[in-house]
Amino acid sequence: MKFNNRDNQTKILLVCILLLALFLRFWNLNKTPGWFPDEGVDLNLAWNLIHGKGQLFSTVYPFVPHPPLYYFLSGLFLLIFGKSIFVMRLFSALCSLGIIYLLYLIGAKLENKRAGLLAAFLFTIYPSVIISGRYGLSYHFFELLLTLSLYFLACFSKENKSQDLLKSALFAGLSVVASYFGFGMVLVVCLVALLKAKKQIIPVLGLVLGPFVLYVITGLILDSLHFSQAVTFMLSRKDVAKKPLEQLFASYRFFKEDFLIPVGAAGLLFLPGPIKWWALLAFLGTSTSEFIFRGFWRYISSYLFLSMLGAGFLFDWCFRVVGKEFGKYQRWGYFCAFLIFFLCVGWGYLVPDLKTVYSGRWFGLFEEKSYSPNSLSDLADAVAYINQKTNPEDVVLVSPHLAWLIKSRTSDPFQAYIYTDRGTFNFPSNMKKYHWFYYDPSLENAKLVLKDKFLDWFACENSVNKEILSRIYQSWPVVYQKGEFTVYRNPRR
Repeated sequence: MKFNNRDNQTKILLVCILLLALFLRFWNLNKTPGWFPDEGVDLNLAWNLIHGKGQLFSTVYPFVPHPPLYYFLSGLFLLIFGKSIFVMRLFSALCSLGIIYLLYLIGAKLENKRAGLLAAFLFTIYPSVIISGRYGLSYHFFELLLTLSLYFLACFSKENKSQDLLKSALFAGLSVVASYFGFGMVLVVCLVALLKAKKQIIPVLGLVLGPFVLYVITGLILDSLHFSQAVTFMLSRKDVAKKPLEQLFASYRFFKEDFLIPVGAAGLLFLPGPIKWWALLAFLGTSTSEFIFRGFWRYISSYLFLSMLGAGFLFDWCFRVVGKEFGKYQRWGYFCAFLIFFLCVGWGYLVPDLKTVYSGRWFGLFEEKSYSPNSLSDLADAVAYINQKTNPEDVVLVSPHLAWLIKSRTSDPFQAYIYTDRGTFNFPSNMKKYHWFYYDPSLENAKLVLKDKFLDWFACENSVNKEILSRIYQSWPVVYQKGEFTVYRNPRR
C-alpha cells in the first residue's frame, strides 16, 4: 500500500472515523446514557409485534400514531439477540454507523470526499447525535432511511439514472412507515421527479406512497375498529404547538446552544448542483413538521444528518479558501486549518464525550436524573424478588423501562387509570367499552407495584398517576425495599 496515495489516505481516515464511532456508540452501551422510559415502551411494542401482536403492555396497539416498520425490525433483533434494552440500543447504534458511512458516500458521489469525511466526522462526535444514537429509540433508524433516500438523490443528480430516483423514492416511502415526518422527504422526491423525470412520476408515486397505503390497508383489515379509533383520537389531540411565540423562543435557545444545526443548514447551499436545493427542502420540511408537532428536541431531531452534511461542505470550502493563501502549499494550508478546527471541536465535543462513554457515567441529562435507575444491581435484586413472588398470570405495575425484566404480566399506572374508562392525553376514554385491553391492569387486579424514581416523578408531575399511586402508597403494605426501589403488595391479592 502506498500511504502517499490520496485515495488510501481517505480510506485510512474513514476507517479511523468509523473506529471512533464504534467506540462512541458501543462502549458501555447498557449503562450510558441512563435508561429512558420510552425505550421500555418501544421494546414492549417490538417484542409483541414480532410475536404477532399489536400490543402495548395490557392494551391493543394498532401502531397509531407510531407506524410499525421500526418495531418489526428491532423486534427481529430482540428475537435473535435477546430481550433487553441493550439489544434495542444495539440496533440504534448500528443505524447510526450506517448514517456516518452514507454521509461519506454522499460526499464522494458529489466528488468531494473531504467534505464527506468532515460530515461523517461531525456526525460521529456531535454530542446530541451520540446520545440519540445510544438510546434504543426509533430516531436513528428513521434518519438512516432519510439518508439512504438523499444518497440516491445525490446519485441521480450526478448520473441522471432513473433507477437511482426510484431507489430514493423507495426509501422515502419506507421512512413514512417509520415516522410520519418522512412525508417531508416524500414531497422532495416527488418534486424532483416532477421537475427532472416526468416519465417516472407514476412509479415514483407508487414507491413513495405504496408503503403507507399498505400500512393503512393492513391496519384496517386486521383491526378496523381500533385502527380507526386510534386515527380519530390522534387527529383530535391538541399537541400541535399551542403557543407559537414560546416555541419560537425555545427554538432560538435550542439553535443558540446547538449552533452547528443552523450553520450546517446554511452550509447545504455549498453542495454542488441541484442537490443543494433538494437537501435544503428536505431540511426545511422535516424541521418545520417537527417544530409544529413537538417543537425542537435536540436528542430526537431527525434532520441532524442534513446539518452535519451541510457543515462538512461549508467547512471544506472554508479550509480550501485558507489553503489558497498558502500558494503552492495549499494542502498544508488546508491541513493547518483543519487541525485548528479539529482541536477546537475535539476540546469542546469529543474529549468530554470520550470521558463519559469510557467511564460509563451518565451524560447529565434531566431525563437520566429523573427516570433512570441509579443502581442496576439494586434493580436486579428487586426484580428477582418480584419474579419469585409472582406467576406469569399475575399483574405487576411498573415503569415501562423496567417492565422487560419482569416475567409476569406488566402494566403501568397510566393503564390502571384508563381501565376505569377515563381518558388521558395519550389515551381516549371508554377504552374498556371498546375492548382495548388484553388483560385487566387495574389496581384491584394488580398483585405488586415496583416503585422507582420514574413513578415518583409522575406522582409529582401528573395528576392521573398521583391519584393512582397515592392510593397504593397509603393503603398497600411495603414487602421489599432496597435503595431507590420499593415493592408494594396488594392487600386483597
